[in-house]
Parts: sequence; structure tokens; C-alpha cells
Amino acid sequence: MILLYFSVETQTKLFHPLTDLKHIGYWIQTVDRFSNETFMFYDNEQAIILDENEVISAVSSSLSGILDDETMTIHLSYENKTETIRLLKSILTSNLLNNEQYFQQLNVQIPSNECILVQIINDDNKILSNEELQQPLQVYSSSNNLEPHFRIAILIQIIQYDNNHLYSIPIPSRNLTIEELIQMIPNDQSDTYTYLSSFQRHVVLSNNTNLQDLNETKFHLINENQICSISISDAQNTVDGRFAIFATIGDICGEHEDFIGDKSLRFNRNFVLAPDTCLTCFQHLKSTVDFNLYGRQELAHVTITNDEQPEFILKFDCLPSVELDVLSQVAFQLFNVRPKFYDLIEIDGTPLEDDSLSLDDVMDSFDDPTKSLDNVQLKLINKASIQCLITYDNQTIKIPTNNETSLQTIFQEALEKFHIPLESMNEYQFSLLDIDDIDLEPSISDYFDDEPTEVTIKLSRK
Repeated sequence: MILLYFSVETQTKLFHPLTDLKHIGYWIQTVDRFSNETFMFYDNEQAIILDENEVISAVSSSLSGILDDETMTIHLSYENKTETIRLLKSILTSNLLNNEQYFQQLNVQIPSNECILVQIINDDNKILSNEELQQPLQVYSSSNNLEPHFRIAILIQIIQYDNNHLYSIPIPSRNLTIEELIQMIPNDQSDTYTYLSSFQRHVVLSNNTNLQDLNETKFHLINENQICSISISDAQNTVDGRFAIFATIGDICGEHEDFIGDKSLRFNRNFVLAPDTCLTCFQHLKSTVDFNLYGRQELAHVTITNDEQPEFILKFDCLPSVELDVLSQVAFQLFNVRPKFYDLIEIDGTPLEDDSLSLDDVMDSFDDPTKSLDNVQLKLINKASIQCLITYDNQTIKIPTNNETSLQTIFQEALEKFHIPLESMNEYQFSLLDIDDIDLEPSISDYFDDEPTEVTIKLSRK
């Protein structure tokens, strides 16, 4: 049984399942009142005009009869393939992006929400806005009877990590390398920002990677200083990788899951960092971060905080046999602080006086059931005699120092913490006590009669 909808009435008819639409049309013209009309069949469920050679068993049971002058022909392309399609004039243009059948015919294998529609006019390509997609197709009929030509294009979104600026780039084909895509970015700093990282996996993509090999259309734009190189080794093999600095240990484990397997990924041979540890804590190292794989063992669970960096909590598991000196050095390294100005103590303020003791030894020395290897809580404290508050670009950081430290040392540390390349240091200056571009050779104490406890310095471009 098939329901036939016409503008004047609805009819229910019985036909053999192998009857094609052409013969149903003949039957209607012969026995019914539409003998003088040329009409087509429209599948109400799939929202498409059906080919007259379709048999009714292959279509839905609800069809509409539409007049020929209610339809129009358009051409729809994707990459190197073009389909000619007959459609209702009244249908919304957005239907071209929302109809699964058109995507199947053109072998479009990306989600429709990652596509845009382009109207091809002579040799020009016009991207249709959301408002234009809500217009009926007949709006695009030309006065010279040329059939409208549309192209499904891929919308590539690239977000610059520094400032969250979004670049939207339509491309006609996925047959494009990362290097070619970068060259399409309208970026004044194209000589500096020359890398793309996966938006989902945060892995840095090789410039010769082809988009056809990626199931992604969204990326981050980064520079050399925003890349962390890593190396993972077991007893026989080593794998290398490069990640954006905002990637996490979990991203590394996910990307190299097959190599890591059920082993633990350790930093400095002893420390299993928490999966949410961000690679920014390695940014100052300026070298490849080495990890090693070991079998699973019973480990102590450690949390280290620093009141000066409340946004970063260092969590890791480590062997109970790790000495406090090794633990402190890793904390200094990942918090990027100078060891001479910091101490590692317990969270309640209890000093850790003997660096040669292991975590196991320390926990055994406490007669306190709340302190155990399952929950070791420590913190870094600043013991410097002078605190330098460095302001730059609406940001302020604290650099601990003493009266012997040269301003040159503080200056270089400030550049590093603000992620300014040292090779650009001649472009910047320190201002202190209303003096611009101060001499960096003296120490802070040379500018004061009495040793200060806190000094404010402004970093700026010259």
C-alpha cells in the first residue's frame, strides 16, 4: 500500500512491490484526473525527488505528487565529484548540508556540522551565511536559466593558543598537507607560528601530514616555544613525540597507549605524574623530557603545593624508597623555582630536616594515623630575604632573591617566566624607582640604602 499526496487530495493505492514509479505515473495519467499534468514523486520521509525508475518497495510508503514547475535542478559538488539533483524550489538551502543521501552520493565522510556550503558563480566561490542557508533554493535561480552550482566545503577552524584568535578557513578538499594549510592562515606572524597541534589529542602534527589521514577539522596554532618534546623508553625500545605545552600526561599516555601498555610511565625514573599534570611544568627545561616504563609496583601517593602558584598542584606516585633530596629536586624543577630560595616541608608546617631520609622513613617516624604513604601532603615555602614583584602586560609574578643577586639574573628569569625568548632580551628593559632601562649589572641592594624586603620592577619593551 502506498499513500499518494497531491495538492488537491490524498489517495491510498495498492501496487505490486516491484512496480516502478514511471508506471504508477502512467496509471495516474490514464485513470485519474491528472492526465494533463507533468508531475514527479517526492519522498516525504527522505525529502528527495525520486527517480522514476525506483520501485515502490525501495521507497517510503508516503509520497507526494509534485508538478514539474515546482522543481528545479541544481549541481552539488564535493572534491572532484558532482551530482545533478532535482529538488523542490521551496526547500531550504540548508537541506543540501542536512541530507544524508547527498553526503553518501558524494562520499562526504565528515559530519555536516563541520561543513559549509559554497555557491559557485563563474569562477568565484561565495560562502553562504546561516541566514542565506535559511532561504529557499529558488532564490538562487538565475535570470539566464543557468542551473545553480553549490559545493560542499570543509570548514577548518584554527585557534591561536596565545590569544584564542579564531581563523576559519574553508577548503574544497582534504587533499592538503598541514604545511599547505598553515600557509593559508592570514597571520602576520606566520614566520613564528608554524605548527599545528591536534585540538583533541594536543599532539604536534608533522607539516607533511595530509588532512586525508586525520579525522579532525579543528587545530591549535602554536610556535616553537609552545612545544614539549618527549621520549619514552623501555628496556629495548624508544618512542619520541611532540606535544603542545597545554597537553597533559594523560594525552601522552593516550597517544602512545600501544607502546606503554600496562606499564607505568615514570619521570626521573621514580615519579608517576598524575594524568592531569600539564606539560607547561616542563616548558622551562628547553630539552626533551625523558620518561621510562616500569612494571607496576606499590607506590606512595604524593601531593605538593606552592602558595605562589595556586593554579598548579603537583600530584604523583613514587617509590616509598625515594629520598627527600630527590623529591625536593623534582618539586623545584617542576614548579620552576630556584632551590636556594625554597624549602620543602609538610603541609602542616613540619620541617623535613634530613634530606637523606626516604619517604618511608619519614612516614614511619610519625605517630599519627592520618599521615601515611597513601596520602603524603607537602608544600614549598619561599625563604628568600627579598621578593621581587615583576609586572608585565597586566601580569605580575614573584621572583625570590637576595641582596647578592644581580638584576641581570632576575631579568633573565623574568623573561623565562613570561615566555619571552632570551634572544629577544635586547628588546626589553627593567624600570625601577622611576628609572627606565636600568643598568642590570648591579644587584638590587645597590639601588637602596637599606635592604628592602619587597621590590616592584616593571618589565616593558624599549
